[in-house]
Amino acid sequence: MNDRLQRILKDWPLWQLAGIAPKMADLQPIAGGLTNQSFYFSCGGEGGGESGGDYLLRVEAENTQQLDIDRQAEWRAQQLAADAGICPKILYRNTQKHYWIRRYFRGQTLSENRSSQSPSQSQIQQLAGCLKKLHQLPIDDSLPRLNIASKAEKYWQVIEQSAANQPLLKYKAPLQQKLAGLSNQQLVVCHMDCGLANWFVDQQSQQLYLLDWEYAALGNPYWDLAALVEGGQLTPQLSHQKQQWLLECYGDIDSDQLHYACQQMNYLAALWYLAQGMISVEQAQAKFLKLS
Repeated sequence: MNDRLQRILKDWPLWQLAGIAPKMADLQPIAGGLTNQSFYFSCGGEGGGESGGDYLLRVEAENTQQLDIDRQAEWRAQQLAADAGICPKILYRNTQKHYWIRRYFRGQTLSENRSSQSPSQSQIQQLAGCLKKLHQLPIDDSLPRLNIASKAEKYWQVIEQSAANQPLLKYKAPLQQKLAGLSNQQLVVCHMDCGLANWFVDQQSQQLYLLDWEYAALGNPYWDLAALVEGGQLTPQLSHQKQQWLLECYGDIDSDQLHYACQQMNYLAALWYLAQGMISVEQAQAKFLKLS
């Protein structure tokens, strides 16, 4: 990683952010990411533009292809969301060296806040409002249309490479058949990974930002609601009371559609964590049995 960072730092004149070239010692790793690596740095600026201040450098994971991440779709979705005030604006992106830079905000994610009151009712209203705004964005045909079975197949291809996972392959066909369909045919811009760990509260403004757009696509709005309601293997879940408040704030929810979408998201999440080696075969089997 050090060699990669050294090559990235040579681009600093292109960033038009800093008057003094940042050094390796200026980069402070930010914990929490499951896929990519992020670093904080601060620099003094000279001249105009976005000069000076605190910044975040996000370096893409090397297993992007294995995880079926469309970086161009991620970038386009972030642009759309940033224009709507849903996520921070990317200030510089390099597609050859696979990184981007944005302003750094001090604060914490909703999953990092261990208070029993988190998220608060006002934050839940903001969550629902942000998702509603996202789902009302104009359709951008450059974004891929997500197909659950196709996405799951990509993860299964990784899972099948490990001999330890062979006992799980008997679940593939029935789960692919059961969970392949859309729970409705409405297409909207979806984040697809909007659990509490990806909602960030800016300490200064108290504004909520939705981070990590790697899996953004055109899809079913219930998928985003399901991801937020259900949480994930390594992220906390909303309490039942807060789930109900979120759904009321979002409005016009079909409980059957949401239930099916929750099953689909739990299926994809189990496959993703298994493909990454973050859950055991036994844990995955328990999840597959529950979904069967």
